[in-house]
Amino acid sequence: MNFVATAMRLNPNYPSHYVLARGLALFAMGDLKQAAEVFGEGVRRNPDATALFLPFSSVLAQLGRREEARQMLLKFRPGLDQKGLENLPDTLHLSFKWDHEHASVRERLNDGVRIAALPLDVTVTSLEAELETGNPFSQQYAAKRLGWFGPAASQVVPALVETLKVEYLRRDAIEALGKIGPPAQAAIPALVALQNETLVGIYAKDALSKIRGN
Repeated sequence: MNFVATAMRLNPNYPSHYVLARGLALFAMGDLKQAAEVFGEGVRRNPDATALFLPFSSVLAQLGRREEARQMLLKFRPGLDQKGLENLPDTLHLSFKWDHEHASVRERLNDGVRIAALPLDVTVTSLEAELETGNPFSQQYAAKRLGWFGPAASQVVPALVETLKVEYLRRDAIEALGKIGPPAQAAIPALVALQNETLVGIYAKDALSKIRGN
């Protein structure tokens, strides 16, 4: 990353792929605020740098700046309706590749785009209510979407732990707890109890690794 920063400093007319490389490196390190500044400056310098729009949208969404994130998605694909926005993250091939070692970084980036595509009235709080009182179909959607919010969904850890008791929600709840990461420490005993289960054991082990920071 130091190499990219130096190149950007030495060449005031640096191309947008320098911005992309630096912003993604900051994102991978967990420095969302600085990544947003880098992407934002890149878009201001070159409003047509479409390769920056999706990662910038993702970072903004994960910072809680969801309205700005949504506008960036609409800039990337003008005219999309709500259905189109929500389908967008699963139909795109991003302009950069990640090796297997950094697959979790790619997934976090994709999850941010998914958050950006949600209606603004879909929040962690509304999803928690859906998880607890909705029908089975909406409960599954809620569990999956809560995972997209990552650590910002830490308030729902107790509800997700309770959801582990429901077989048809178990896998989605496990994966959501893993995406919440270290703030989901309270879920460790329940996940340990599931790690040798035939159907979900592998997911429980993966979630435990993420929560423990391994």
